[in-house]
Amino acid sequence: MELAFATKSLRQLCESTAKAKKVLGEEVAEMLKRRLADLRAAEYVNDLVVGKPHAFDDTNGEKFSVNLCDDFCIIFRANHTPPPLTECSKINWSKVSRIHILQIGNKHDK
Repeated sequence: MELAFATKSLRQLCESTAKAKKVLGEEVAEMLKRRLADLRAAEYVNDLVVGKPHAFDDTNGEKFSVNLCDDFCIIFRANHTPPPLTECSKINWSKVSRIHILQIGNKHDK
């Protein structure tokens, strides 16, 4: 899967183990590294099997969440223009191969 990041600092957090450990702590940083590898290895979002992957809706549209640990998760959206849709006009996550990571944070703050 192809990854993009909402901000430069989020990209740096995801690409620098040292920065991730400093900001998130060692355990969360290690799990972030693993989940990013899982995301890159998957062809489509629905190929993800670890981290309790699930779609959800918020005021800004459909998003997807993958758990890390200690109540942290990765939140992203489809990064296709236009996004693949189901017959019900929802994101067809089984065809999403490009994502835009929006945040790494507490899953209760979605």
